[in-house]
Amino acid sequence: MSRAYYVVHDSGSWAVKLEAGRYLERGFGTQQAAINRAKQMAQNQDRRVVVNRRDGATRRHITKYE
Repeated sequence: MSRAYYVVHDSGSWAVKLEAGRYLERGFGTQQAAINRAKQMAQNQDRRVVVNRRDGATRRHITKYE
């Protein structure tokens, strides 16, 4: 499986980034908005979405089938 998209807390907002990589999009007002965008980006790729809590711990994994 290729790298995952991560939803992370970043300076007061939420962001989507590649696993061990660069930020792709920043400035989401809610975690759910960032999750929706990450799922959209992963939809046609063999990638999963990993959602982190504010403290950086993993909250959940989302496969492309969810």
